[in-house]
Amino acid sequence: MKLEILGLFTVKIEPTRIDDVKIVWPDKFGDHRGFFSETFNSEKFKLSGLDLSFCQDNHSLSEKAGTLRVHFR
Repeated sequence: MKLEILGLFTVKIEPTRIDDVKIVWPDKFGDHRGFFSETFNSEKFKLSGLDLSFCQDNHSLSEKAGTLRVHFR
């Protein structure tokens, strides 16, 4: 199953032979400076039937001398 919400981040959620165990494949956006991946978003997962208790999880890596933009909410 491929889930796309809000147009920017997508995630593939694969069922397994074990009940309630899923494999999650988030998209990864990157270049020579590093990468960013939104590995969890509660609204997107809820729409796919996975209602978990934390809000969002991201994974990023900055290569040497790389700087990511900082966002405040």
